[in-house]
Amino acid sequence: MGEWLDDLGNDLRHAFRSLTKSRAFTLIAVLSLAVGVGINTALFTVVHATWLEPVPGVSGADRIVELLTTRRGAESVLWSYPDLQDVRDAGTPIEALAGAKERDGSLTTEDGTQGVRVSYVTANYFEVMGVVPSRGRPFLPSEDLVPGGHPVAVVSHAMWQNRLGGRQDIVGLAITLNRAPYTVVGVAPEEFRGHRTFSSADLWAPITQHPLMTGANSLATDRVALWLEVFGRLRAGATVDEADVALQTVFSRLANEYPESNEERSARAATFGPVPAHGRAESMIATGALVGLAGLVLLIICGNVAGMVLARSATREREIAVRMALGSGRGRLVRHLMAEALLLAVVGGSLGMLLAFWATGTLSPAYFSDMPNLSLEPNLTILAFSLLLTLGTTIVFGLFPALRFSKPDMISSLKDDTGGGGRRVGRIHRIATSAQAGVALSLIVTCSLFVRALGVMEQRDLGFDPQDLMLTRMDLAQQGYTTAEAGEAVLDRMKASVSTVPGVTSVTVADGIPLDLVGNFTSVTRGDRSYEAGGNVSVEFTLVDDGYFETIGTPILRGRGIERTDEASSEPVVVITQALAERLWPGEEAVGRQLRFSSRFHRIFIPRQGIEVDSARAYTVVGVAGQVASSRATEDQPSSRATEDQPHVFISLRQNYRPQVMIVARALASSAALTRSIQSAVLTVDPTLPFPVISSSESLVQRSTEAQRRTAEMAAGLGLLALLLSAIGVYGVVAFAVARRTREIGLRMAIGATRAQVLGAVLRDAVRLAVPGLAVGALLAVGLAAAAGNILLGVSPADPISLGTAGGLLLLVILLASLVPARRASGIDPMVALRSE
Repeated sequence: MGEWLDDLGNDLRHAFRSLTKSRAFTLIAVLSLAVGVGINTALFTVVHATWLEPVPGVSGADRIVELLTTRRGAESVLWSYPDLQDVRDAGTPIEALAGAKERDGSLTTEDGTQGVRVSYVTANYFEVMGVVPSRGRPFLPSEDLVPGGHPVAVVSHAMWQNRLGGRQDIVGLAITLNRAPYTVVGVAPEEFRGHRTFSSADLWAPITQHPLMTGANSLATDRVALWLEVFGRLRAGATVDEADVALQTVFSRLANEYPESNEERSARAATFGPVPAHGRAESMIATGALVGLAGLVLLIICGNVAGMVLARSATREREIAVRMALGSGRGRLVRHLMAEALLLAVVGGSLGMLLAFWATGTLSPAYFSDMPNLSLEPNLTILAFSLLLTLGTTIVFGLFPALRFSKPDMISSLKDDTGGGGRRVGRIHRIATSAQAGVALSLIVTCSLFVRALGVMEQRDLGFDPQDLMLTRMDLAQQGYTTAEAGEAVLDRMKASVSTVPGVTSVTVADGIPLDLVGNFTSVTRGDRSYEAGGNVSVEFTLVDDGYFETIGTPILRGRGIERTDEASSEPVVVITQALAERLWPGEEAVGRQLRFSSRFHRIFIPRQGIEVDSARAYTVVGVAGQVASSRATEDQPSSRATEDQPHVFISLRQNYRPQVMIVARALASSAALTRSIQSAVLTVDPTLPFPVISSSESLVQRSTEAQRRTAEMAAGLGLLALLLSAIGVYGVVAFAVARRTREIGLRMAIGATRAQVLGAVLRDAVRLAVPGLAVGALLAVGLAAAAGNILLGVSPADPISLGTAGGLLLLVILLASLVPARRASGIDPMVALRSE
């Protein structure tokens, strides 16, 4: 054993000296392996944090199920509160059923009012999640029976420490939440922030304290409104399939008892995990594709490094033959050659791990801003994965060259005969490199298409002017303005106050603006048609006040906009876009016509908005506006994107009041210059409001294209990486071929071939190597672009500029990569090459 370790140490020392002499080879190999290991380690870190790590603070997760509702084959994570109660009382294999709904709130302390994230939950929520408060107690069953009757709260550990001073008398402390007194009854464990890995609840309150659980249209009795996430804990020994069957039985009964709301509604149970069950399969496919792509990149890199090792080893055949002649066995030679591969893999893998940990730590705040609690810190599992990955790369790229050159042709090698091979040498590797060039071309073309589509998107007419448009969101219901009269009165005062700010030219109120990423969607039909008659059009709608169109810069083409006199007591009116007018009344005048909001039910309920629209009521079209950009995809058209045209309806806010709104101001100066003044103007009306957060419409435009921007960035990164890998792969193959053709090249030069002819021959061989792959890659790129056609707005999948630029760039890189071995070949001394003869 000691002798074997001594031999290994000698091999490693010899390998280190050998690699330090070939600095260019060593640097390229180490950096290539660092890229491959780094990409895979970073991706595994994200996958591990989002898929494999259990939800922090939750215990007994194997008995927790997530419950989904289904309708017409479509799934939703949301339930109605009465459905939750019926299933809870039905006696199923689920021993405890809990509901939860997060929303923004405000906390008033001695330091002022600040925003918090409130999770309204049923009393048994902590029991279902297996969470025991670190201080105090969870909610009592009696505390979620009477709407608004028990203002108590459990606060998170972070909120206790950071916002409530970490005081020891926290249990029983009175706090002011949403301008109402609450009593703290418990503190959640430090690691628990909610039922998702990315949850960020600051405190929990009984579900009956939700602002919309009281009043005439209470969510407590509304079966149409789907707004709750529901989870259950299975009885001991029960299975998910048993729970699934029981749920379908209960919903079959509810469909008979409440046909208006439940006729086509059912439910199913799914295993609980950090990733929501809704869309989990699609997420797994996407994640699997990313993992596969990263693994493919690593394999390509290993192939490239193997090619370079082959090229380098081809020049050492005489050295290896001498070793064998002196008595070294094949196993000893394999171990000797594998020592270099091990050193390269360890150095490259270590550098890759450092790059991965740096990248995940740097990019996580920007790329995972919607998952504030996602931990991407390295741990033993990730380190073990990286170690196995490093050892695996050693075997993949080191074993084949070691086996290949540990059994050389003794006579030929001792004579320094490097002839043979020609284009037949490394046939498999040549094919792989050609395929790699094709993959690289498809990635580069796709990258170019995404970048061009993003440019088209950013230059597109959005239908409004986002420049110098400022807005601040607020939930007046959370501040005690629960009635329409109180809400409209305070909004009028805020508008008047903000309009006095120097530099502000106009002010309005609405529940959204174009590209705000919070779309309201429904469908409408002509007023002279019934729902069953068809002709329904899916639309986006926005609740707006007077001055809306003037403030955001959307032109009214015909008729008028929404005015101050369009109140609850007046005729219901709407303004529609030209696209909707052409759909409902093609070739006719739309102003003065009527439409209805279509629904199978008596009304359309938008739970997120807290707004009801009577489908039996006709709305008169008083104006036609220019087309505006859509906020997000619709349920019926999931492929629609932020800047894709969507028919739009603008409804009077005063006729359909909702408390979740935004104040929108048009200014002459930038938002940074007027932010403080607008905040002061809002707080002048009500100093107890949370400190207003002013954002610019331009930032919303940037966010609306964030997904496309990220895709373009990732495509650009993959394209550059593909260029680098193709260059390395071609270099390895051409260098190997040149090393094997030394005698042939020397013979050609001895009989009159010039250096330019040899140089051209080697470069032509490199081009012939890549051309088949480039042809296939071009077809593959067009196919991929066609499949993503709904994303690549304004750009043809067969865009000649993208194809030509990418193909030319890749061919140039291949020629440059081939230039070094080509110059080496053209500089061969014929006498030296033929000396062995």
